[in-house]
Amino acid sequence: MPEKVYVIGDSLETPQQKPGEAGKPQRDPARSASLSLFLWGGGHLYNGQRAAADWLFLLQILLLGLLIVGGLNWRHLIGWLDLHFRLDRTGPALLVLLFLWGAAGWVGGTFQAYREADSRGSVPFAGKEREGIAALSSLAVPGWGQYLNGQPRKGAAFQALALLEGLAWLTLLAVYTGFESLQRPENRAVLEGGLLAAAAALPLLAFAHVLSAYDALKVARYPGLRRGMFTRMKFAWTRYRIGGPRQLPSTKRRIRALVLILLLVLADLVAIYYSPRSFYADQAAWVAGHLRGKGMVRVPALLDAFGERLTRS
Repeated sequence: MPEKVYVIGDSLETPQQKPGEAGKPQRDPARSASLSLFLWGGGHLYNGQRAAADWLFLLQILLLGLLIVGGLNWRHLIGWLDLHFRLDRTGPALLVLLFLWGAAGWVGGTFQAYREADSRGSVPFAGKEREGIAALSSLAVPGWGQYLNGQPRKGAAFQALALLEGLAWLTLLAVYTGFESLQRPENRAVLEGGLLAAAAALPLLAFAHVLSAYDALKVARYPGLRRGMFTRMKFAWTRYRIGGPRQLPSTKRRIRALVLILLLVLADLVAIYYSPRSFYADQAAWVAGHLRGKGMVRVPALLDAFGERLTRS
């Protein structure tokens, strides 16, 4: 008679699970990150982390409540701050506090929710590979398309830049609406400096916003770009050293690039013809007069100098 063979359930042939993941259902990292982008703790709730979800949701409610109450009573609040504090110390501290609050709850929460969902899978998340959805997602919320492409670190970096962009807009709005409530000249000078800094940073942050959408589009179209920068540089150097063929752009891509350049040149010519320098000088003079009526000094002087330079040239 054949000998009976007993199979042990935990034999070497049985696939071993990762430590601490027994019984945990698999989750979609892209969905987990997407939920956390709009509701702090949403991704954690989707992953089954109820305690972390409750704390993050509470932090979001407190932050939104603080912003709403502060916005409704901003004139009284800025007057009280002007009376009791020097804004050259208090103002930056408040901005840093808001940034750290948002970075911990929004950026950190989204990144952690993604990593938790990704750690439960047998293989790392490779991305959705939908270039249109990824680009539109990052155009709406910077970093969203990077999470859909399976690049959480890059997504968190673009999230932080988006947070800085929102903080710059908030600074502009706060200075514009609360400047007339200030009485101390030193605090007025600090707010004008903050207005200039926010206005100078906004173009760069807006460029990062568009760059996030472009990066999401390129990575979704060419999955090889998901590899790290060092790995891609090493691969390019190896291909160059062994004399590998260079990948020149196709004719269709060259035509697209040429059409884009021609459209940009045409738009520049139309803008110069229909909006000459005198138009921008008049607009700068109007903004300078409006801000001077609010009591500002430095910003109107810079706008006047800008308008004079335009008219001279």
